[in-house]
Amino acid sequence: MSKPIIIIRRGEVIARTGINKTKLNELIVGRVFPPAISQGGGRAVGFIESEVDAVMLARASALSDKEIKSLVIKLVELRAQRFDEMLLDLCA
Repeated sequence: MSKPIIIIRRGEVIARTGINKTKLNELIVGRVFPPAISQGGGRAVGFIESEVDAVMLARASALSDKEIKSLVIKLVELRAQRFDEMLLDLCA
C-alpha cells in the first residue's frame, strides 16, 4: 500500500517556500511548480505535500528550471499512477 497523500493549503505552501502568491502562480503556469488540486466544490484547493517538498529540494540542489520542469511533469504523471494503484487495491 502506498504512502498516504497529505494535502496542504496555499497559505502553508507560501509560508514553507517563501514564495508569494503571484510568483507561485507564475511558477505553476510555467510548469516549474506542481499545480494545486481541487478539494471538492468551491474554490478550495491544496497542494500535495510530497510534491512541494520534492520541488523545494530540487531548488535547494541547484537544479535548473528545465530540470525542475521535467520533475514537475513526472510528479503530475505519478498522480494518475497512484490512482490506478489505489483502484487495484480496492478491487483486490
